Amino acid sequence: MGLSCCCDELSGYKIIKKNIGECSNGKIHKVFKDKKYYAMKVMKYEAEEEKEEMQIKRIENEINIFKCFDHHNIVEYIDSFNINDKIYIIMELCESDLNKFMNNKRKKNELIDEKVICIILKDISYGLKEVHSKNIIHRDLKPANILISTDKKFKIADFGISKYNDQPLTNDLGTNRYAAPELLDNKPYDEKADLWSLGCIIQDLCSSEFPSIISLYNVESKINQKYNEKLQELINELKVLEPEKRIDLNKVVTKINNLELNCKSQNENLDQLSQEILIRKKENEIKLDIEIGKDDINKDIYFFDGENHENLKELNEKNTELYIYNRKENKISETFQKKYIFRMKGNYKILLKLKEELSDSSYMFYKCLKLKNIDLTFFDTTNIINMSNMFAYSNIKSIDLSSIKTYKVKNMKYMFAFCENLEQLDLSSFDTSNVEDMSFMFKSCNNIKDINLSSFKTQKVTNMSNMFEDCQSIKEINLSTFILSKGIKKDYMFTNCKSLKKIQGYDSLIRNATYEQTQTMFQGCEELVLDNERKNIESNRYKKEILNGK
Repeated sequence: MGLSCCCDELSGYKIIKKNIGECSNGKIHKVFKDKKYYAMKVMKYEAEEEKEEMQIKRIENEINIFKCFDHHNIVEYIDSFNINDKIYIIMELCESDLNKFMNNKRKKNELIDEKVICIILKDISYGLKEVHSKNIIHRDLKPANILISTDKKFKIADFGISKYNDQPLTNDLGTNRYAAPELLDNKPYDEKADLWSLGCIIQDLCSSEFPSIISLYNVESKINQKYNEKLQELINELKVLEPEKRIDLNKVVTKINNLELNCKSQNENLDQLSQEILIRKKENEIKLDIEIGKDDINKDIYFFDGENHENLKELNEKNTELYIYNRKENKISETFQKKYIFRMKGNYKILLKLKEELSDSSYMFYKCLKLKNIDLTFFDTTNIINMSNMFAYSNIKSIDLSSIKTYKVKNMKYMFAFCENLEQLDLSSFDTSNVEDMSFMFKSCNNIKDINLSSFKTQKVTNMSNMFEDCQSIKEINLSTFILSKGIKKDYMFTNCKSLKKIQGYDSLIRNATYEQTQTMFQGCEELVLDNERKNIESNRYKKEILNGK
């Protein structure tokens, strides 16, 4: 059966334009149905029965992987069906891709604007995070598989050779130029293979020349000198021959976010597409996974601050009775009209779209006892000043904060307090240069074993009292980046940290502490051992303070 069959034979889809693109195992056509345009991927079975069976399994795998995504930076799956010797996949229509965009710039001998590059990389990274969160390796990440949607978002496509991480890992390759060394060498591999490919894409974006046939193991290629050196550093951290040494994807997101904040559009005469990318509408939303048991039915449960939320979309079930509590006015916002009530059971995925940028996210997830997961990737925190009590008393086990911007935040008091299920917290993306109050920030996070504070700046902080109080499982804290000037409140800072054995930056911590502060600072730290030299220094200083009446 040919593609010239009637539209009824193609489930109502009418072919408008053939061969608008190619992918790993098929042709792409532009089609029309129900007043909308779509892309149709067409794949034909092999003639030999054995090859046909193998190909069907491969296509089924592709469809099953494709169907599991619901993300702004992954092409949307619509439908699939088979007719005679062909399989058809219907997906969101994107009429351009990153490869075409780059080639168009090179033909004009133009560099891509640095801010545009940051937006592109952020989109790819967010999409790739979603892919990896499903335990999937893309395996063919390249510019031709990054499509550009009508609203100028960059979206990952073509899962023709993608694999679940726990599937037998085959070595059928995508494009060699972007393939990781471990794939080329038939060695074991995991999602880190995609990070090598991402490094190659950044390298291409930052070059004004058409890609040549370069060494597949080339890790030394230099980008155009007009670009920020941080981009070259990021390439070097991604294109590392040993997969385990490649930078983590969350850190990639953090670095790109920081780079975007610090760069401005350099080109005065941008092409139309670049201008549209720069001014495209930002998403501002939060995704929540919640779990409600039968014992919760007919109970009133605090859930979320309803203020400034335009609408709520239930992703799994329709007509679910869900109301949002507005703590400030002690009532539901007019959008929801009723008091805070939860009347549902089971696992739910909820999407909250925000009307506008917030300046205050305090108490936002306060006492959210039923939350399993929070996706803050598209939550715009650029203008937030207050994050106090933001996650306090929540039962969440882990929080991905790599996309959160905190450079305007002044208050983080009680931010993670009493999150007793939290085990690990990576705050390496946090810019705390304007924070004034960090008191009680991690109080009673009893199960937390590791807190990454490597980016913390404390030059404006005035209060750190009780900051780590009752963090009973943490063994080591690195405060080496902290600037702890005289006058900062540090009372009870580590009280009852019973497992704490080591504090990096300890000298800076006590240098400007008063005698009274040091008496309470380490109360109940049963495992903390200070060397004799430090003890003598402290003892002599305390004696001088007492003699001087301080």
